[in-house]
Amino acid sequence: MRPLHRMCLESIRLRMNDSGTTLKQLEQTGGIPTSSLSAVLRGERFPSWEITFVIARSLDMPTNPLQRLWRAAAREADKPVDWIDHSTTSVAIMEPENPPLALQALTTLMRKPYRRYARLVLQVDDRADKVVKLVFDLLWMRWNHATTQPGLHAYAWQLLREQVMARAQKHSDGTPDLRTAAVSTRLQSGTDPDTRLDTIFSLTDIFDAIGRLPADLRDAVLLHYSCGYSEQEVALFTGTPSSAVHAHLRHAQRTLSDTYSDPDPGGTP
Repeated sequence: MRPLHRMCLESIRLRMNDSGTTLKQLEQTGGIPTSSLSAVLRGERFPSWEITFVIARSLDMPTNPLQRLWRAAAREADKPVDWIDHSTTSVAIMEPENPPLALQALTTLMRKPYRRYARLVLQVDDRADKVVKLVFDLLWMRWNHATTQPGLHAYAWQLLREQVMARAQKHSDGTPDLRTAAVSTRLQSGTDPDTRLDTIFSLTDIFDAIGRLPADLRDAVLLHYSCGYSEQEVALFTGTPSSAVHAHLRHAQRTLSDTYSDPDPGGTP
């Protein structure tokens, strides 16, 4: 099963679990046989949009973000473009949908830091934009579930981190290869080209080491040192207590000290 297909199904399963809806109830409300629903939810077949739409409406899920994810998953699964278009156009035009007001506020607050983090790791504007849009769509589809979690910001950040790191370059051991981030690191203006190039080369070592840090430490370092956010802002974005962010940065500095004498990738925020 391809990653985007898995995300579609996971969003539906979460909604079923949170609402306590059974396959039998879905059959009764949507008119799709239990056997077919079971095969779809196990990932044994890629469902048409018609079937996905019926399931979503039966579960009172937002259909606009789900359709965007479904179309991307269908392309990822190499479904013919004609089949994708026919499947979506055969369903009645969906009514306009707006995200919950709290999600709109979260989106406004987090869009810029999410994109800066994604851009730093992925190095391509278009890829960063797409992954951030995907994360906000996932949050919308899973909003009822997300708001029951101990920390909404932490839950949202976990989604972002998972989607960004899934697309990052990897070492053979599976850890993210962040060496290309050295090229886009903030360097002092006025530095002569040779010095700037030497700095970039020296920073590749530290970014390579950052990529091998535990996820919480890695995120704190990237957001604080490379993106330039304060410890308090990092705490807000990641849903982590400020004291924990401070501890993560201290721990990371000690861990990186053997690799780089001044682990400050990007200069002082």
